[in-house]
Amino acid sequence: MSQTFIGIDYEGVPSVKISIDSHDPATTPDTVYGAFLYNSKFDPIRYWGAVTISDAGNAPLSQYFPAGTNKNNYQLLISKPSTTSYWFRNSYFAGLHYSQPVFQQKRKTFSGRYSGKVVQQPFGFESRSGYFASSGAWSDPWYANYNNFAFNDVGYVGYGTTAQPNYASNGSPESNMVLEVWDLPGNADPILDPPRAPVSGQTSIFIDSTTCRVAKPGYDVWAATETQLAFDSAILPIKVVAANDVAVPTGISWINVGAIPDDCLIDVHFYAGGEIYYPISPLIGGNASLGAEYWLANGQLIFDNPYGACRARFMIYSKNGAGPTYGANDVLRHLHDGVRNVTQFLRPGCGPNPSFADIILDSRWPAVRIIREGYIPITADGAQQWPVAFDAGGAWPFVKYMTEHGAHSSSEHSYSSAVREPYSKILYTNGIGSFGGTAGDTSYCRLTGSEARFFTFRGAPVRNYYADAQAYSANRLSQTYDESPIVGIRYYIFGIPQP
Repeated sequence: MSQTFIGIDYEGVPSVKISIDSHDPATTPDTVYGAFLYNSKFDPIRYWGAVTISDAGNAPLSQYFPAGTNKNNYQLLISKPSTTSYWFRNSYFAGLHYSQPVFQQKRKTFSGRYSGKVVQQPFGFESRSGYFASSGAWSDPWYANYNNFAFNDVGYVGYGTTAQPNYASNGSPESNMVLEVWDLPGNADPILDPPRAPVSGQTSIFIDSTTCRVAKPGYDVWAATETQLAFDSAILPIKVVAANDVAVPTGISWINVGAIPDDCLIDVHFYAGGEIYYPISPLIGGNASLGAEYWLANGQLIFDNPYGACRARFMIYSKNGAGPTYGANDVLRHLHDGVRNVTQFLRPGCGPNPSFADIILDSRWPAVRIIREGYIPITADGAQQWPVAFDAGGAWPFVKYMTEHGAHSSSEHSYSSAVREPYSKILYTNGIGSFGGTAGDTSYCRLTGSEARFFTFRGAPVRNYYADAQAYSANRLSQTYDESPIVGIRYYIFGIPQP
């Protein structure tokens, strides 16, 4: 059960709060993060949306979007000299407030499965060398001031293909790419318009039968811009509709997650052993075969794990794919779902069966809050550790982060910076069983209830390989290094009440 509060709280701040029933929302300190399903005093987390990147078939060499644009003013260019390339300018992502946001590129098979498996990429002479990596290694960066001497100022470059890199020992099913974008900075930029001290006499909350609008502390509800609002009927905080930490045995397994749409957004951390890692446990020894495909179907989160048993920590977020409904619902709705009493804050005038696009808040589903966020400058080469302590305040933590990379210039392209999603990669040489160390573009985070410890390996090769038969006979390896080594980590520790 839960308790809902709309008013002046213990600090004298106008706010909207929903707490679990053992805590009074008006008097419980805000730092008891695990008590609140929602608290308007903190920065909301918003999801911009997703874009599917697929093969363009027999498309023309260049297609500019919107129709009528050209290389000077397009938002999206799809080009197909061989592999389909997607060139996104930041202007494509209307309403996105950050130049290099948090994002994730996922492979989705044509049967609707997402890949969370470690993948294998062989290269060099007779494919005797290569690497194993978590799936983020095939994600493309989000650039600043990109120039490939044909297309300028591109924000995100994606490549659509119908074939995945080979899974370790498991074939290569066909797939699309899905680019998921969050309205959070993925570089060192600060979150816009942080909460500030309340102003006497200022209106921060306005809720009636036609309006549901709440500003962050210190902002006037009527003058507030999008980034100064906690929520309104069109700007919704993202909600967790299911979360858990579960065993994932070999083969097919599933967990019931409730009656939610199959297209909800899924975040999964696969890990081995007793410690939680993101994006995946370090790929050493036997862990080079780790992870699973996963998908939602009929109220179940399903895993298909071809490897040994592991664990998965997951959050499933609401997604507004169904669009809004229309009817006569008021902004506050109370119901019993067969298990508990539920309070909903709704878009005014939605229908009798509101969709996620209509539901601003729901007392069953915690709105994710940021327990801690920040930026770590990466200042040293080699195997390094970067600890970040935090007080979870009784909340269940979940980590998300991006790596930032410096400027690069070559005869092929240049850019002033790049943001990537993190991935773990281990090299092998002279056959799969010969491990050659952790790659220099690897990073991962070990998460506990009070610390996020980040690991980096800047300066190490990203590839070791035999260039040809003579090099192989002489056991002479060539190395490739990161064209743009890591310069920083932009991290977020999310938190919700214990599932």
